[in-house]
This record gives sequence, structure tokens and C-alpha cells, in this order.
Amino acid sequence: MIDIFVKDETSRLKSVVLGSAESFGGTPKLEETYDPKSKQHIKEGTFPKEDDLNKEMTAVAEILAKYDVKVYRPEVLSDLNQIFARDIGFVIDDNFIVPNIIEDRAHEQEGVNYIIDQINPAQVVRMPEGAFAEGGDVMPW
Repeated sequence: MIDIFVKDETSRLKSVVLGSAESFGGTPKLEETYDPKSKQHIKEGTFPKEDDLNKEMTAVAEILAKYDVKVYRPEVLSDLNQIFARDIGFVIDDNFIVPNIIEDRAHEQEGVNYIIDQINPAQVVRMPEGAFAEGGDVMPW
């Protein structure tokens, strides 16, 4: 079992789910994007490359390991952007929140199911139908 607890964003980090750039899917077509920043980077030719993202994510994982932070990574799903793992699940106090996210991103949750399966089911809260959030929009304080 994974013991979870997050009270705020400034306490010592003991474990984290770090996104993955493996099998990122490359640069999407402009009409396939749903967020303004991706559209901007595609238009400007600055959309990140998978190799660069993998190097950066590896460096972050190494730094976290240096400070004894347990790093969980999503299972790699082919040709799927899994960089923003916090958006698809987050912890408040001792509850793991599984949010409803936009349909274009729903498959990302499959990559973290093995992590959710290691958390006490009584601590897993699924948002009610019709309520939407992304973990990156939430800051426990």
C-alpha cells in the first residue's frame, strides 16, 4: 500500500508521480490541439521534441532520487502525452482525487491506475459526474 498525505505545497516531498515523455506522440497537428499554449508552440515551431523532454524528465527524476524522494511514473501508453501527471490525479490530505478531465485527456488516467490500485480504496475519491478539474489547478495550502 502507498501511504498518502499532502497538507500543503511547501512541506518535504517524500513521493511524487512524475510524468513521462516516453512515446510522447510527437508534435500534434494544429487541429488536434485543445489548449492555447500547444497551438502557439506549434505555430511558432517551438513545440518540444520527445528527446529533449525525456532528457529533462530523467534529470528531474535523478534530482528527486538524490533527495530520497520516491518517484512513481505512469505506465507508458503509446503515442500519448503523459507529461502533466498531476492533472490526472492529486492528493489533498489523505485523499487521492481522481478528477474528471476533458475527454481528449481521459486515456492518460490509464497510465496511473497501477498507482491508484496501491492506495487504500477508502482514500480514493472520484469526482462526481459533471464536476471537472485538473490537478494542476489545485494548490493545497
